[in-house]
Amino acid sequence: MVSEADRIWIVTLSNAGHSQADIHLKTKITIRTIQYTLERLWETGVVECRIRTEAPATAVTPRNIKVVKEKVRRNPMRSMGKLASEMNISADSVHTVVNDRVRLRPIKMQPVHALNAETQLLLG
Repeated sequence: MVSEADRIWIVTLSNAGHSQADIHLKTKITIRTIQYTLERLWETGVVECRIRTEAPATAVTPRNIKVVKEKVRRNPMRSMGKLASEMNISADSVHTVVNDRVRLRPIKMQPVHALNAETQLLLG
């Protein structure tokens, strides 16, 4: 990420008549970053970063994280798909909560053949 001082340096060199290639050679800043900075200057008149707007979180909220954590604590064998349908949120959101926020790893029990006395003697 380019600092505020680097962006001001880019603008100063550009105003002094240097080409983008010359600015790249002097500053070792990538050409694309120089282009973005100068475009931002021409569009908005300032070199500060644009304000990023993101949609507010609706499913991965502190309340849902707490609920999922408590439900998994009570029943670790709980299916993530069933948990998603119970809470009326997407399976991807439950997956995000369980893996990223609560930091658990889902497992699925696999059925296996039971060992009897004969097979224990063969394996043992």
